[in-house]
Amino acid sequence: MKKITKKIVFGLFTSLGLLSGLQMNAQLGLTASASNLCYSGTNQVTCAVSVSVTGTASYSWSYISYPCGPAPIIAGTSSSVVLNLPCVGSYSISCIALNSSSISIGQNFVNVIVSPTPTISVTPNQTICTGGSVNLIANGANTYTWITGATMPSIAIIPTVSTCYVVAGTNSLGCTSTATSCVTLTNTPLPISANSQTVCKGSSANFTASGAISYWWSTTPTINTASINVLPIVSTNYSVYGTFTNNCMGMSIVNVIVDTTCSNVWPGDANNDGVVNNTDVFEIGLAYNNTGTARSPGGNAYTSQFANNWSGTVSTGKNKCHADCNGDGTVNNSDTLAIYNNYLLTHSFKESGVTVNPDIYFASTSQIVQEGAWSKVDILLGSTASPVNSLYGVAFDVNFDNTLIQTNSAYIVYTASFLNASNQNVQFRKGDLSNGKIYAASVRVDGANVSGNGKIGEFWFKPKTGLAANTVLNLSVANSSKISNNNVSSTLGGGSSTLTIVKNSVGISENKLEANIQIYPNPASNQVQISFLENTFVNYTMIDIVGRVVANGEFTGSKTLDVSNFANGSYMIRFESNKQTSFKKLIIEK
Repeated sequence: MKKITKKIVFGLFTSLGLLSGLQMNAQLGLTASASNLCYSGTNQVTCAVSVSVTGTASYSWSYISYPCGPAPIIAGTSSSVVLNLPCVGSYSISCIALNSSSISIGQNFVNVIVSPTPTISVTPNQTICTGGSVNLIANGANTYTWITGATMPSIAIIPTVSTCYVVAGTNSLGCTSTATSCVTLTNTPLPISANSQTVCKGSSANFTASGAISYWWSTTPTINTASINVLPIVSTNYSVYGTFTNNCMGMSIVNVIVDTTCSNVWPGDANNDGVVNNTDVFEIGLAYNNTGTARSPGGNAYTSQFANNWSGTVSTGKNKCHADCNGDGTVNNSDTLAIYNNYLLTHSFKESGVTVNPDIYFASTSQIVQEGAWSKVDILLGSTASPVNSLYGVAFDVNFDNTLIQTNSAYIVYTASFLNASNQNVQFRKGDLSNGKIYAASVRVDGANVSGNGKIGEFWFKPKTGLAANTVLNLSVANSSKISNNNVSSTLGGGSSTLTIVKNSVGISENKLEANIQIYPNPASNQVQISFLENTFVNYTMIDIVGRVVANGEFTGSKTLDVSNFANGSYMIRFESNKQTSFKKLIIEK
């Protein structure tokens, strides 16, 4: 191409009568800047005359570029010109300068390589809740550098303010371009379908949360369903937390106001223990001929009926108006007809998944169990706030849905405890698995009462396989009683628990974080140890009862949290790792 160009120029000079000038004067030197370039649309090469000429001189320029055709001039002077290279490729440019004054010419070839720049894509802009985390992923290059200093294709962030994250990507040719992803923080409230409610003491309230994909209620034990039925004995706030599809978390608070001036009577349930049976006859005799405000309209139909409270209580501590089964304002023989008509009927004034302050109840590190796999829930007696006193032995029934548990897989294990410190107790267990029951008892033999609280045993079982996804399994403790060493017996309140059975195909993956996160001690006063049994990066966010983020961070293995400055109360900790999420409740007591 160089020889062809020279012939073209030679012919041009001949036709202009300039050949003699070429022979008389030395050819002017010409330089051209060039290098390996990354294409940006404004890639430039400069051609310039490198020899000074006496007197005024002006130059005209011509050039040839391949493969894109002529490179347009974007700037120039009499002695230099700047060319814009129009495309990606490897090619040569011939710069030709003609000096009209001295009748001299300069010519030079420059080799140019224009490499393509990478097209970087990054996770689109998104909105997350304050305290949440998000993964940003870049593609399209060989190496990356984020504005945070990270050099991996993806980064996990927990922003404290709305932020745009820039990533620079470089390809194998050494060319770089950038992309940006903006993360906006928002506090999205979790909508609740019911407002705060006022109920008569002894009656329950129903709430349903909506808008999220999973839920967590601040009950003991926790409830992980959208709907909840609660039976408070005093006015109580309930918090519900939800996780959204955009990895956000929201919360709302509802309040149940307990009216102590009224009751809701179920005709026949004279002691208001939730079931009509022969023990209700006791209340008729104890309150015989007592009078009070009659109900309107009254009657024996088994439905909830509003009643103004009377003076005094029945044996269960409930108001005496429950003994007026037919609502006529007087307790007498007529009230036994309601007991007869409604015998063994139960009513709905009970909590879903929880009994208020139960004496004996279940506790589990997770509300999720896997089909076909051994699972267990702990059996607890008493609590720190309400220990069981004057205790020599305990008897109780465990109830379960035998259609959801594998045949002969349910059993109870008694563990060392404050009741059975040296494993010396007489222990009894009898399974009636066809009816979904296990009858249990544990009695001391040393003649001494004990007082305390804690775990006394474990209930083990295997959920059946082939169940529908997220099948709900209900467990409960019933017919519970205790005895002291002087032969005084009394009943104990039993609790219940709701578990979700997940499928094999997703259960192991989804529940690895849930099953292996540990918090100790709980309740805590000064420090809390959080740990994950696998050596995996975990994000955590701690939220108080009104939804404020009070702590967040990350750890691998374990981490100690200082909670000495936190107020007493219930907190929720959200854990995230490898697209898995787990919620744990933490109690702070000082």
